[in-house]
Amino acid sequence: MSEIIKYFKLYKKIKKPKYTPLGYEIYSPVNLKLKAGEPYLVPLGFKMSFPKTYCCLLTKNKCRVLGGLIDSDCRGEIRAILCPKEDIFIKRNTIIVVMQILEIDLPVIKENKSNSFIQVGSEVFKINK
Repeated sequence: MSEIIKYFKLYKKIKKPKYTPLGYEIYSPVNLKLKAGEPYLVPLGFKMSFPKTYCCLLTKNKCRVLGGLIDSDCRGEIRAILCPKEDIFIKRNTIIVVMQILEIDLPVIKENKSNSFIQVGSEVFKINK
């Protein structure tokens, strides 16, 4: 069964994310003019909540996304830090980023009291003294 990811629009006329094979297309809630080489904290027009075993990765062509990882503890409006390679103008309701929703593993980390081995998830490492 699929997990439920909740989506809350913060702008009345923003398009809902659309699924494609590359991920969910996210649309700009406002017109944006970005200058080459300058980082911008760009609002995406929504907030969301999802289980702690998931995270979201934001990507964009012709523009670096700084950070770009959203975890389940994120609260408030989702934003992307974009740093374009060239001056760009993004019109309202055009694709601004692609969001991939990824399931993550939460391994149990246990301490080995003998200090000669350490286990991280299913991996065991020998500690040389």
